[in-house]
Order: sequence, then C-alpha cells, then structure tokens
Amino acid sequence: MSSVRSVTEAFWDLYLAQVAVEEYRKVIPVLEEIVRIQKESLAAKLVIQADVAKARAQLHSYQQEYIRLQSERVSSELRLRNLLKLSPGSGGTLVAITEPTDQPIHVDPQSAYFQAIDNRPEVVRQRLEVGIRRLEVLVRNNQRKPNLDFTALYRLNGLGQNLGNALEQMASADFTDLQLGVSMTMPVGLRQARAFSQEARVNLVRDSELLQQQIFSVSHEISESALRIEYAYQELEQAKLELEASDEGVQGAKLRYRNPAPESSDGNWMLPYLDDYYFAIRSRTDAAIAVAETLTEYNFEMVRFEEIKGTLLDFFAIDYLGDPCRQSIALPKSVEPVVVNRIHNDPWTDDQFESFIETVTQQ
Repeated sequence: MSSVRSVTEAFWDLYLAQVAVEEYRKVIPVLEEIVRIQKESLAAKLVIQADVAKARAQLHSYQQEYIRLQSERVSSELRLRNLLKLSPGSGGTLVAITEPTDQPIHVDPQSAYFQAIDNRPEVVRQRLEVGIRRLEVLVRNNQRKPNLDFTALYRLNGLGQNLGNALEQMASADFTDLQLGVSMTMPVGLRQARAFSQEARVNLVRDSELLQQQIFSVSHEISESALRIEYAYQELEQAKLELEASDEGVQGAKLRYRNPAPESSDGNWMLPYLDDYYFAIRSRTDAAIAVAETLTEYNFEMVRFEEIKGTLLDFFAIDYLGDPCRQSIALPKSVEPVVVNRIHNDPWTDDQFESFIETVTQQ
C-alpha cells in the first residue's frame, strides 16, 4: 500500500507540474504581443522607453518561471520513473493523461472503521497476536490441572528360527499380549505452572490493551481523513470560483488595454490599463494553478483515505496470492472494547481469571 500510495502521489505531482507549465506557456505569447504593442506605441511616441522595458521585464520574468516549472516537471517525471522502475531515458516522455475527479464523494466513517479493522495490516497482526495469547492462556491454565491418561496395548508375537517362521507364527495370532492401564500425574506445588499461567495472563492483557489502542487510533485517523476530504472539496470549489472571476477580470482588462479611452493629454495614459492587464494575467495564472493544486490534493486525500482503511490495493484492483491480511476472515468480527482487569502484583483468583477468559472469548 505504501508503494501504491507513493506512485499515486508522484503521478499527481506530475499532473500538477504539467498544468503549471501549460498555463505559463499560454501566457508567454500574450506578453510577447504586449511587448510588440509597446514598441509600436513607442514609435508613435505614445509611451516612453521605460514602459517598453517594463513590458520586456514582465516577459522575461514569465519566461524564467516557465523554465523553472519545466525543470520541476522533469524532476516529477524522474521521480515517477524511479518508482515504476523505468530508466531515465526510456520510452520517451511520461505524460499524465488521467484527469483527476472533481465530483463530491460521500464518506461513511462507521463503515470505513469496520473495513479498517479487517484490512489494516498492523490491526490484523495484533488481532492474530491476541488470538495466540488466548490460546497460550488456555494451554498454561491446563498445565495447572491433573493429567489423566488411559493406555492400551494389543500386540502379536512371532518366534521362529527365521523370519518366515516368525511371520507365520504371528499370523496365527496364537501368542498375543494385551495391556490396559491408567496413568495420572499431578504437579507438586504448582509453582512453575502458576508462574507460567500468570505470565500468559499478563501477555494477553498487554496485547489486548495494545489492540484497543490501535483500534482507537484508527477511529481518529478515519475521522481526520474524512474531514480532510470534505475541506479539500470545499477548497476546490472556492478555487474554481476564483478562477472564474479571474477569467472575467482578464477579459475586462484586455478590452480596456486594447481599446483605451484617453482621459488626459498625458503620454502615459495607457500605463494604468497595462498594469491592470498584468495584474489580471498574473491572478488568472495563479488561480488556474491553484485549481490544479486543490484538485490533485482532493484526489490524493481519497487515496490516503483508502490507505487508512487498508483497502488501497482493492481500490486499484490489485491483489496477490498469500495476502496475510486475509487471515482476518477467521478472526472474531466483534471489535467492541474488551473490559479487562489490570494486572497488579497479586495474581488473579481462579474465578476472576475464568470470568476474564469467558469475556474475551465471546468477543
């Protein structure tokens, strides 16, 4: 699951890097057009040389950022290649073509909780440990009891000068032995048996408490992940609204810049319109990248949620033989907290211990 999550994260990082590169690539021709217009305006003596230099500085700033983003895209691609065991230069350029989903999803924390109990590897492992400890307690407790054995023996005997005669006499069943017996053993003092039994009880309580702590932590992780998904979607919706407003702002600033209405005889009357156009372009570019960031984060939160549940491999239809977590189907389904007595210096009485064993066995 960790490997799948890492590949997914690297894929969405590559997708985000592609979007950022594409947004800057679309802006550069617009800035080049602004530089051309400013040069023509300079020739017509509508602006000064400083205005042309400002337009060129904005163009070079975007070109520099465009180169930096290309470098980040290549780094994201190399990271994904490394996780996929691909050589750096094999197969051309990797391109993320799967679009992330922007549809709201309904998360059921209660259902996810029970899925996590059955599929989280560390929880399944601890549940198996508790099952083993229960068996150890029963075995150690049995060692404190008398051992009564019934024995029986029936034997055919064959005697002779050679093997053939011996087998022939054995087949006649004339010479047989029959033995019946009863054997009873009882530990003296029960010191060692009591010590082993108390040790097994301590181990069972310790592992049961650890299991409950893990289950408690899982419930918090699921709740936190569900909230992150909800807030990520809300953030995505706000980013979309910001992008929509930025698109309208760019269109308005573009119209004002290309169709100015001079209000004075000042030669720099176009400068405020150009500044507004620059600001609108920058805001729109940042908003588009923000949408991609929130969108990829929203999709990756879904992947994190599946990992917390322990169902990430099933989410991507990945399965393999001998999955140890499949042993959970043989474990008790109930995950209610086990109420156990704390272990003190004094050992439990037999009645206390039998009540405890009955409680944990039922659950």
